[in-house]
Amino acid sequence: MKNLIIQVNIPSPNNNAENVKKMFHYNRMMYEMSIESVKDYSKRIGVDYELITEMSIYSHPAYERFQIFDNQKYDVYDNILYVDCDFFFHRQTPNFFEWAQQHQETFFATPDTLKNYNYFNSGFFMIKKGLRQRVKGLIIERYRSDRETLVKDQDILNRIIPSSEWCRISRDWNGVMSIYKPKFGLHYVGMKKDQFDPKKHIEIMKEKERICSRLTSAEKEAMYIQKRPIVANSLF
Repeated sequence: MKNLIIQVNIPSPNNNAENVKKMFHYNRMMYEMSIESVKDYSKRIGVDYELITEMSIYSHPAYERFQIFDNQKYDVYDNILYVDCDFFFHRQTPNFFEWAQQHQETFFATPDTLKNYNYFNSGFFMIKKGLRQRVKGLIIERYRSDRETLVKDQDILNRIIPSSEWCRISRDWNGVMSIYKPKFGLHYVGMKKDQFDPKKHIEIMKEKERICSRLTSAEKEAMYIQKRPIVANSLF
């Protein structure tokens, strides 16, 4: 199996002093620390890593993750894990690829909220090659018609990915609005980026490492899947 972890590091067009307190503001220190964290994780588990730093055909950096669908150079990969640049792994984070490969689902992501398990967060997702190839054309079509959508790439992906092929992974992988509870990583989604404290962040990650170091492999695997029942409501 050939696996890849990919990130996008391109400042947003509205990255200015007026927007510094907003949650989507570009924080260079946070992003650089995230990139090093993800690179270290990639090396430790033996997968390729790539960082996208240039705009392609899309109108906003958030859409550049769609390159995994339209850029042919990624066709060689069996599995691709996309990770936002405000996401962090630690030295005890398990190998997500090994676990995902044992499951028949083709898409892995965490529900965006506790109230709606039919809509996922796109800041951390893994997709298998077969599904990427099948939805490639749909992604481009949706981008052309829906690119002004509120949550940009996330809304489009949720419209495209078949629910039956989505494995709902737990918030221990992608906390979504939770900093302390997730065991395997830390995603600062929803946080105002000017509040990022590197020293406090390091302390939090050390505590996560300590907790995971005491878990057996079986205990960790039992934490992968979202155990709450899927509810009927859906955004779309």
